[in-house]
Amino acid sequence: MIMKDRVFLAELPWPEAEKRIAAGAPIFLPLGSTEQHGHHMAMNVDVVLPTAIAETVAKQVGGLVAPTIAYGNRSQPRTGGGPAFPGTINITAHTFSLLVKDVICDLYRQKVRRIVVLNGHYENIGPSIEGIELALDAIGRERAADLTILRIDHWEMVRTETLAKVFPDGYPGIELEHASVIETSMMLALRPEFVDLGKALHD
Repeated sequence: MIMKDRVFLAELPWPEAEKRIAAGAPIFLPLGSTEQHGHHMAMNVDVVLPTAIAETVAKQVGGLVAPTIAYGNRSQPRTGGGPAFPGTINITAHTFSLLVKDVICDLYRQKVRRIVVLNGHYENIGPSIEGIELALDAIGRERAADLTILRIDHWEMVRTETLAKVFPDGYPGIELEHASVIETSMMLALRPEFVDLGKALHD
């Protein structure tokens, strides 16, 4: 792959990153977690999905993808299994918010003015919003008037008509859909090597 086609920020030499940022490239910041996703999928699902979406869109709009934050706010028993599963690595909401804040502030220092925060982990919703607010406070609200931040949870991009077809009895919400139909389907489309349907539990 030639340099101009690369979209992952960490894969570029710094002069190329400087050039693209100066040209106004939006920066995508994927937020994930390292968390159990059933017996049938790898624990990197919440990293793979937002990163893959960010890569696809960045290629279309001339953007760059910052390194994914791979540790998420602590998993809860109903939505991710909590701390009961070996391999799940949690960080506190406070730590997560500060990490998001620091990344945004440093991108702003480098003259990045368009940032897309793309979340792939349910428990990151609140702390990611807090991290953005802390960043705006740290930069200064008036000074940050030239900064645009778009925060998206990737599952919100699933069309309503698609959900109606997949869940004819009603969509239960992403918090109860952990490691189920939506995430499994997306992983099969994007990284099937991390899915073993033979080990999926039908509960």
